[in-house]
Amino acid sequence: MLIVSGIAGVLVLSALLWRYWRRHIHRGLWECLSEVAQQMPLAEVKLHRYPLPAAAGKYFGFQILLEGVANRGHSSRPYKIRGVIPLPQKIDERIYLLHESRPGSLKPIATLELVHTGHDVFDRQFVLLTHRAPAAQASTAQVLFGPYLCEKFLALKEPPWLLDIHGGQAHLEFQVRELDSAGLCQSLQVVVEALNTWLILLSNKKGSNIQ
Repeated sequence: MLIVSGIAGVLVLSALLWRYWRRHIHRGLWECLSEVAQQMPLAEVKLHRYPLPAAAGKYFGFQILLEGVANRGHSSRPYKIRGVIPLPQKIDERIYLLHESRPGSLKPIATLELVHTGHDVFDRQFVLLTHRAPAAQASTAQVLFGPYLCEKFLALKEPPWLLDIHGGQAHLEFQVRELDSAGLCQSLQVVVEALNTWLILLSNKKGSNIQ
């Protein structure tokens, strides 16, 4: 009986600790996303506390949707923030940028081609994948991730662990040790700059093909 009572006590204590930890994570994410919305700043802001901390708003014409969750099983990086940025048009090409620290899905890796940017430090820290380009022609992803944008991503305090741009959306994921709204704002601003530049490149490419 004493052993059973002891086990029950441990289980109850574990459940209470888990509940406290989850509430702490939830509250921290809510405060961080609220600060991000103010600091960007986002226009037409919408904030939701439950069921998941979330923020949405417009930034330079792009709608940004963010939500935070507890990163279970990763005590060193307990916070995960996911984002979606709808694009103004559906895109046939795809860019898949993966941070070296994040395990990747085999599906996109198997169907896409590895891009070497020529920036050694960037290529060591990120895996950049895209659709295969025609022979003797640089992919749009390779043109986009020139020295300027590579340096931009390397300078980020909290770089995205995943940036997947395809169809009509860009998907983002951050996994962080500490919640830093300023660092997240900087990353989102660089991502929006990359998206805007990429859309311009695709538009110019389409225009040259028509001519």
